[in-house]
Amino acid sequence: MTWSLPAVGIPTSYIIEIAQPVVAPNGGTTFQTIAYLTTSATSMSIPPGVLQRGVSYVALITAYVKNPDTSDSAPYHLTYPYAYASAVVTFAT
Repeated sequence: MTWSLPAVGIPTSYIIEIAQPVVAPNGGTTFQTIAYLTTSATSMSIPPGVLQRGVSYVALITAYVKNPDTSDSAPYHLTYPYAYASAVVTFAT
């Protein structure tokens, strides 16, 4: 999975949430999160066993700028100041 830098700012880390659409009890669609991944790069290999062949997925890619950057020691902990922006992409295997 590869993405481009945002138009503004230089992220210190990214969190990628991968979800699978599922039919809700009311007949609508909801999403079941199957993985949270972190990286400081603009690409990432999805670990084996996360995705199933022939299934559609949604990925929410959130770029963070954190000062100080705690991505390695505490990837899901936000310290002030920070800023973020997200993008949603769909893909199928």
